[in-house]
Amino acid sequence: ICFFGLLLVSLNTTGQTRVMDSLQRIITQRTRDTVELNARLNLIFEILRRDIYQAKELSLQTAQLADSLHQDRWLMSAYTYLIIVNREMGLFDSGRYYLNKAERLSKANPENKRMQFNFLKSAGLFYKDIGEYNKALPFVKASLEIWDKQDETRAGQFLNLGNLHYYLGNFKEAAEQHMQG
Repeated sequence: ICFFGLLLVSLNTTGQTRVMDSLQRIITQRTRDTVELNARLNLIFEILRRDIYQAKELSLQTAQLADSLHQDRWLMSAYTYLIIVNREMGLFDSGRYYLNKAERLSKANPENKRMQFNFLKSAGLFYKDIGEYNKALPFVKASLEIWDKQDETRAGQFLNLGNLHYYLGNFKEAAEQHMQG
């Protein structure tokens, strides 16, 4: 049984390394296009759980590349990672800085619902995670108005809303939102 467990762990680790290696190969080609931007964002996702400093550096580079290519969709994703990384590092002022950049970007692209949603979700989670629950509440509610698909993304936002109500002591509302999720 122990051997099987070790084998499973090593296969999982190897699989993740292959993904990261593949993404890094795409990035080293330096095509400076949306394929490279997408590879960078996927690599940030993989690295974020392992090395937050490397994730921050890659997020900054990706934001710079997306901005230089005028690719707002990818720039918003890079800002989202920068908000997460800075929040996790306890750099709340830097997190707010990128949150403000994300807000300006979403306002510059009012027709893009995904960008609007990503900003609202990022703001809601940022303020929730730093304990500013009342400030988080309108962002999470607004994200639910924009994201009307009945899917796991919407369900997750209902759970976030339920958690906020729980933290605020609104237990009945928390239960209702959790049930909707």
